[in-house]
Amino acid sequence: MAKKLKNTTPILAHQNPNFINTKAGRTVRVLAELESPREQFNKYKIDHTIAFFGSARTLASKDVKGQLNKLKKEGKTNTKEFHRLEGLAKVARYYDECRELGKQISEWSKTQKENYCIVTGGGPGIMEAGNKLKQFFPYQKDDNNELHDSISLG
Repeated sequence: MAKKLKNTTPILAHQNPNFINTKAGRTVRVLAELESPREQFNKYKIDHTIAFFGSARTLASKDVKGQLNKLKKEGKTNTKEFHRLEGLAKVARYYDECRELGKQISEWSKTQKENYCIVTGGGPGIMEAGNKLKQFFPYQKDDNNELHDSISLG
């Protein structure tokens, strides 16, 4: 005697984890990653994005100097951490310049008819500097002046 199948509503492929998480479902996942940001940008009337990407290890000049000075005071100048910070001091200006560039882009964007938004990989480092730039865009109101969670694309 044949077993009677339960009458159930089939799960749609895009909602089926047994499909969507497979190699065959990858195309749907990639398409979603492309379309989701477009929906967010449309919702917030963002016409153009300017991307900031860079090293996650970069620190602001003042932070590197502060940490180096602390280690010097503690007599820890021959440690891995001290040498790591010395290396970061050589590139810290890029963090600072990213912030400055963001300010300049922000001022320029206020003269444009279309809305611009800085997007980043989220941070830390150069991307953190980019996130801090969002405070200069007048139409982005953030609780912490850094990340706007409702526009998070991750």
